[in-house]
Amino acid sequence: MVGAGHTISRIGATRFTAYASIVASLACILQFVVNHPLSALNLPVQVYELSIAMAVFSTVLPVFFLSYAIHHIGSSRSSLIGSIGPIVTLYLAYLFLGEAVSLLQISGTILVLAGVLTISLNAGKFK
Repeated sequence: MVGAGHTISRIGATRFTAYASIVASLACILQFVVNHPLSALNLPVQVYELSIAMAVFSTVLPVFFLSYAIHHIGSSRSSLIGSIGPIVTLYLAYLFLGEAVSLLQISGTILVLAGVLTISLNAGKFK
C-alpha cells in the first residue's frame, strides 16, 4: 500500500485499481481452472447472486475507495487507517459473535500496528 502511492499519483486511482483488479482476477481464474473442473461452476442462481453482491460490496467498492484514499491523503495515512480494519473486525467478532480473543491475537494486532506505524513514519524518508 505504501508503494502504490507513487503509481496512483502517476496514472490515477481508477486506472491503477482497474489494472490491479484485472491481474488479481486473472490469477484467481487461472487458479480455479488449474484446481477444479468446469462442472464445479454448476451452482444455484442464488449462489451467483450472493457472490455478485459480495464481490461488489466487499471487494470492488472497498478497493476503489482505498485507491482514492491513497490518491487524496497519501499511502502512509491510508495504510495506517486501513490497519484499523482487522482490529475492529476482531473486536466486533468478540462483541457480537462471542468469539474468544487470545493473547496471541492481541500480540499480533500490536505487532501489525507497530509495523504499519513504523513504515508510515519512515515512508517520507525514502521519497
